[in-house]
Amino acid sequence: PDRYCDNQLIEPISRYRYDTVYQLIEATGREVRNGASHGPALPGLQPLPTLDPCQVSNYRQNYSYDAAGNLLQMRHEGAHNFTRNMHVAPDSNRSLPDDDGDVDFATSFDANGNLLQLVRGQVMGWDARNQLALVTLLQRKDAASDEERYVYDGQGQRCRKISTAQASGRLLINEVRYLPGLEIRTTADGETLHVVTAQAGRNSVRVLHWGAGKPGAVENDQVRYSLSDHLGSSTLELDQQGGLISQESYYPFGGTAWWAARSAVEAKYKTVRYSGKERDASGLYYYGYRYYAPWLQRWINPDPAGDVDGLNPFTFVRNNPMSKNDHSGLVSYNVTGLEERLEQARKKSSDHYRFIESNLRHKMGIPGFGDYSIGSRQARPGSKASEFVNTYTPDEWTFHMNYNRSDGQRVYYANEVAVTQYTKVAEQHGFFGQLPSRIIRENISNEETLRTLSRHDSAAPDFKEVFFSETLNGKTTKRILEDFGLAAIRVDKVFKGNQLDIHIHVEPEKTSAMQSNEHEPVASQGAPPPLPTSKPPVLSQGLQHTFADTEDTPPPLPLTAPPQRLRKSSASSFAMFRSAQLR
Repeated sequence: PDRYCDNQLIEPISRYRYDTVYQLIEATGREVRNGASHGPALPGLQPLPTLDPCQVSNYRQNYSYDAAGNLLQMRHEGAHNFTRNMHVAPDSNRSLPDDDGDVDFATSFDANGNLLQLVRGQVMGWDARNQLALVTLLQRKDAASDEERYVYDGQGQRCRKISTAQASGRLLINEVRYLPGLEIRTTADGETLHVVTAQAGRNSVRVLHWGAGKPGAVENDQVRYSLSDHLGSSTLELDQQGGLISQESYYPFGGTAWWAARSAVEAKYKTVRYSGKERDASGLYYYGYRYYAPWLQRWINPDPAGDVDGLNPFTFVRNNPMSKNDHSGLVSYNVTGLEERLEQARKKSSDHYRFIESNLRHKMGIPGFGDYSIGSRQARPGSKASEFVNTYTPDEWTFHMNYNRSDGQRVYYANEVAVTQYTKVAEQHGFFGQLPSRIIRENISNEETLRTLSRHDSAAPDFKEVFFSETLNGKTTKRILEDFGLAAIRVDKVFKGNQLDIHIHVEPEKTSAMQSNEHEPVASQGAPPPLPTSKPPVLSQGLQHTFADTEDTPPPLPLTAPPQRLRKSSASSFAMFRSAQLR
C-alpha cells in the first residue's frame, strides 16, 4: 500500500529508464530508511508486520557506463546519499571501486582476470580451473583468519562449503554439503539441518528438517513456500498455513533494498535470495559457474564460456537486470514475453494442444539422456507409436528422436510437441524464459533430407535457406523457431562418423523497432523496451548422442551402439523409455 512519511508519498512501485543500447541508467523504488547497505552486508532486519510508515523511504539510482559496458559511476539518492565510482583498466575490462583510493590492477587480479580481493582485507583464492576456492572473511595478523572454502565436483558445480571462524580461542567450523535437491548443513554448536528443495516454476518449496540442535522458535519439518518475481528472486516466504515468514525487496542489480521477518531466528535460515541463487557470507551470489558481486554490479571473474554473452566478460546481464537473467553464470537471456508468445501459439492451435495433453504420455529424465530430457509417446493400437525424445537445457536443445506417425491424419505437429516439452522441462528445472543459443538435430536419417543436404555445402550462402525450405527437418525446425521467437543466424552440417547432425545457431528474433532502428534516446518509465540481440557463438563443444529426427514416416529405429559419451546404449535407453510407458 501507499505510505506517507515526511510529506513524501512512498509508493510500492519501481520505475526504470534505459539508454539506446538497453542498459539501465536510472531506477527508483523503496529502501530501508535506517541501516541500508550498499556493500556486501545485508541491511538491518525489519520486524513484521511493517506498521511504521517511515520504515522505508524512496530512492533513486543513476548509472553511467563506458563504451564497453563497464560501470563508471553509480549515484544513489535517498535517506543517505552516496556515489560509487569505478576505475577501469586502460587495457582491459577489469574494474575496481575507488573506495580505497588508488587502485592497482596488477595486484588486484591474477593473470586469468580473477579478482584477488573482494574488499580490503578479504583475500580470494582460485584453483587451477579458475573456480573460487577461498574467501577470507576476516583477516588476523596473529591468529588464524575467518575463511570460507568451496569444493567442486567434476562438472564444476559446488558440492561443499566450509566456513571456519575463531571465537574465544576456539575454532568453529560450519559446513554445507550439496546433493541433488538436498542440502546438509552442520554447525559448530551441534546443529544438523537437512533442507529439501522442490522447484515449482520460478517458485520453490523448502522443507527444513533438524536432525539435531533445532532452535526452539521453529517447528521441525517446517515447510517454506518461496514466492518469486519474474527474475526468480525470493520476495516472500510463507509457512504451511500461509503465514508470512519474511519479505524482501531488491535493488535492480541484486543488492537487498529492505527485508523484514517475523523473527530473527527464522530469518537466518533464508539462504536463497536474488535471482533464486544462494547468498554466501561474503555477500557473493553463487550462480553455478561464477560468483556475482551485486554491489559492484559485475562478475568477479571472466566468463568461462568466452564471449558467448558479449565481448565484455565481466558485465552482468548486459546491464539490463530487469529484463535479463542468467541461469548459470555463462550467458544472459530475456525473461519477458515468452509465456505470452507460447500462449498465443496454444490458442491458435488449441485442438492440437488439447490432443497432445490428453493422448501423449510424458516422462522426464529418460535413462541415458540426463535430467533435462523428456519423452512424449502416443500409443496407437494396430500401428507404431508416435515418439518424441528431446533434451532442453538452458543453453542448448537437442532433438533426439521425433517420429510423428499420423497414418495420413495429422492431429498435431512436432513443433507443438516441442512447445509442450520445453514448458514441462523448463518449469521443472526453473529456467522457463531462457532460450538456447544452439539447437542440435542429430543423426538425420530422412532420405529426402539427406539427398538434399548432400548437394550443398554448409559454408554456401544459400545452405540455411535450403535447409529450412527444402527439407522436412528444416521445415519442422522453422516452425519451432517461429513459435519461440528465435531466428537462425547460422546452420552447419556436422559429421560424427557416418552420422550427420545439423547445428542451428539461434538468437532472439529482432522486433520491428530494432529492424528499423527507431529507438528513443531514453526509454519511457515503466517496463523496459524490446531487447537488442547479439550473435552468440557456440557455448559448448560437448555433444550428446541421439537418433534420427524427422516428422515424416521414419525408417526403423537404429540399434547401433552410440559413441562412448553415453553410459548406456541409446537402444537400451529407448527400450527403457518404452517399457516405462511414460507413467
